Amino acid sequence: MSRCPMCGDAVERSGIGRPRTYCSRSCQRLANNEVARLGRRLGAIELGLDRVARDLVTAADDVMPGNSVRRYRLQLRRRQEALEAQHDELTGRMRDLVSALGTTNSSTGDTDDR
Repeated sequence: MSRCPMCGDAVERSGIGRPRTYCSRSCQRLANNEVARLGRRLGAIELGLDRVARDLVTAADDVMPGNSVRRYRLQLRRRQEALEAQHDELTGRMRDLVSALGTTNSSTGDTDDR
């Protein structure tokens, strides 16, 4: 017996057709909503990474005194590392959800959930 990727409840097999992925339609909807939410968060993180990368390139010594530029670049690198860690975590969760969603045929509206 498999487990629902959203709530962890047991997913019973009927013995006919494709095995269910989720224990209910509400769990499947929750998964679809989480995929959309993760996509939005990943987009925001990617924008933040782009800004940090641009700021790292444009931080110039003529705009700030030497130590200020070094501190600013260090802050940007730390921010970049934090964003990359968040991105990796969310990407892993997205991958798990999408692989679970891939076992249902939502493009045709066919689901095996109640």
